[in-house]
Amino acid sequence: WNTAEIICEGKDEEDALQAVVKVIQEGYQFTGTLEGTETYENMGGERTLDIRTRGPWFIEESLIPEWLSVSPVSGIGDGTIVLQAKGQNLNFKDNTANITVKSALNDLTAAENFTQDKFIFEVEGMENFKNSFSRLDLTEHPVTVTSSGAWSLDVTSAAEDDGEDWLYVDNEKGETGETDVIFRAKTSNPDKDGERGKRIVIVSDLHKDMTPVPAEAVKEFEFTQDRFRFEFI
Repeated sequence: WNTAEIICEGKDEEDALQAVVKVIQEGYQFTGTLEGTETYENMGGERTLDIRTRGPWFIEESLIPEWLSVSPVSGIGDGTIVLQAKGQNLNFKDNTANITVKSALNDLTAAENFTQDKFIFEVEGMENFKNSFSRLDLTEHPVTVTSSGAWSLDVTSAAEDDGEDWLYVDNEKGETGETDVIFRAKTSNPDKDGERGKRIVIVSDLHKDMTPVPAEAVKEFEFTQDRFRFEFI
């Protein structure tokens, strides 16, 4: 705030009255108010930033990250800035941005930090049975795939596999969210000479055509089943 006093005096001793007038000028206003949270979900979203001022303002476009759309980037007086995550974040780390709105008349600013959630692709439960079946283990073993997008599962032969279709899998595809997958040996292993195995590959459908495919987008596991035993003890 700027203040000033104006003093008015009479012309001579007979007119020696005095009046004091105080003049106040408001300080320069420059504020930003965010509508919504500073965190976008993985799929994206939109936020607005309300600017309150009487003068010109701007955002340096070179500092706006590729994943975020900001409009408008300049204005005069009060305005609303729309900040939109352009699409789903396919990275396995959060997207981040610092958006600073600057006054063109002085050094006042309004700044916000934004985050977009990373892509999630996880498999839980494999550790519960150590990827290995005993020769007579025909029980069901559930695992959970948690993903921010669609995924696919493929069963291939491991090096020690006999070519038999001995491993049951109840889900070979999934969508966004959590999906339970059941693994079970269909039969006991009749081979007395060695184990048999299968390799499980679970891949994110949104990443499988990338070059290279991100390591975080592929989960590989190998199952083995113990050999048949017939022994005197």
